[in-house]
Amino acid sequence: MRIAVLEAVCAGLCGDHPSPSLLAEGLAMWRAVVDDLLAIPDITVATLIDARCQHHAPPALRFDCWHVENSLVAQLGWNECLSHADAAWIIAPESDQLLERFVSAVPPTIQSWNADPSAVRLCADKGALAKRLLQHGVLTIPTDPVDWESPPSFANGPSLVKPRDGAGSQLVRRIHNEVEWRAARTEFLASGQLSNAIRQPYIPGRALSIAGWFHSRGVTWFPIAEQHLSTDGCFTYQGGTIPADIDAVAQAAVQKLAADTAATIPGLCGYIGMDVLLPETSPARPVLVEINPRLTTSSIGMRRLCADHWLARLLTDPIRPLRWHTDRRIHFTATGDVREERLS
Repeated sequence: MRIAVLEAVCAGLCGDHPSPSLLAEGLAMWRAVVDDLLAIPDITVATLIDARCQHHAPPALRFDCWHVENSLVAQLGWNECLSHADAAWIIAPESDQLLERFVSAVPPTIQSWNADPSAVRLCADKGALAKRLLQHGVLTIPTDPVDWESPPSFANGPSLVKPRDGAGSQLVRRIHNEVEWRAARTEFLASGQLSNAIRQPYIPGRALSIAGWFHSRGVTWFPIAEQHLSTDGCFTYQGGTIPADIDAVAQAAVQKLAADTAATIPGLCGYIGMDVLLPETSPARPVLVEINPRLTTSSIGMRRLCADHWLARLLTDPIRPLRWHTDRRIHFTATGDVREERLS
């Protein structure tokens, strides 16, 4: 079986100068996926990587890798990867409809390990997603377009502003007053995102994520992870810990929230990650923050916690429950560094 794998950032398809954080996360996920697929007998991987990052490519048999110099060559290389593939797996930011465009371009003769384009589009649009979830009674954060000329009242606490389809904590800002509001407006204006901004109330709490593998017979859910985010008001993703150290009540509530969320969105397929918040004031009532309809960085810790070859099992026998190491906790960074903590 020949699998075409695309991680758009490290393939040079997200501009010549992607942010260092997005590039580091992309490289870490790309290398993990390639290594795991090549560990499965009879699978050949076809992929591509920016020539500046080619030292990250593994020396391996059954591995066809284009080293590309620019975005035009990258697109040609990806088309070549697809031309002989049996299946395709795409990892790309949701911003600017990038992930949706690549998923939509996979020929119908090739099996896609991504969600349907319509599901990708809904998940990418944080405003539309919040509206859908609230209509179905799923707890999420109220989300509204930003009216930059009318700052909100900050009497009840800070607000968050972010791009409607942003990825990787891009331009996420916690705002406490009108001075910070005007500074954020300047940032959004400079980046061309002024009309694409949304606003949410800031809710203090613990940032978690839960992911699952969606297949034709259901969902295989993975352990809940805790997210490590910067404390500077920009919420830059720095890695995480899996499993999260939360009590059984919170764990059950997060799992139910994930299942309820998934039930509202047709077309989910493959690896889907969900960001969740445990509010300080009501930790037994988690809220859905957003959905990543693609592989996420937490998978790096997931594969280390799994006692099975997790990807081989998901591809060949997704119904049978995965086995997890219960005597350890995995700490991982956004760049793919992993540390194991043995539990007593």
